[in-house]
Amino acid sequence: MNDSPNYAEYTVEQKPEGKYLVRRILMIVFYVVFSGVWLGVLVGVLKLWPFGALWPVLLAIIVFFTWRFVAMEHEYVIQSGTITFTEVFGHRTRKKAFEYKIRDMKKIAPTTDEYAAEYADASVTGDFRGSVKSPDSYFFTYGDEGGKKCVVFFEATNKAIKVMRFYNGQGTVMSTTLRY
Repeated sequence: MNDSPNYAEYTVEQKPEGKYLVRRILMIVFYVVFSGVWLGVLVGVLKLWPFGALWPVLLAIIVFFTWRFVAMEHEYVIQSGTITFTEVFGHRTRKKAFEYKIRDMKKIAPTTDEYAAEYADASVTGDFRGSVKSPDSYFFTYGDEGGKKCVVFFEATNKAIKVMRFYNGQGTVMSTTLRY
């Protein structure tokens, strides 16, 4: 944790909704199918009882190495005028997903009806919110080299918006409804 006035960080756990809910359900179906095939074929059909004793151990190993792909967190760090988004899988594996200079952002605003037109026609989107229903949902727009309008959604904190306003005062819209 950094106490610098121009530093902010926030981590939010991805809620099981939308495609993330589907992925979790498919992972659970995989575990059930694996268990059924393992126990049904090796123990039931082939009568290899000792392999039945390995089933809980193998299932635990498979769950340990695969569940992290559906238990994800989104983290962002604002430091030195740059915001960096990282995806954390199962509290263990980190993957840098996106990085951008705050001064180059066109608009930083809450995802309210008032600003919906600014992100509605974006061709490239990134979503780093824990839930699409988050009351702290913010977005920023930017343009890439191809001239496409791009938008990134994230969950904002008061500290993060103040730091973003420091680096991009004209494009940042302050909100009084943020929880943190």
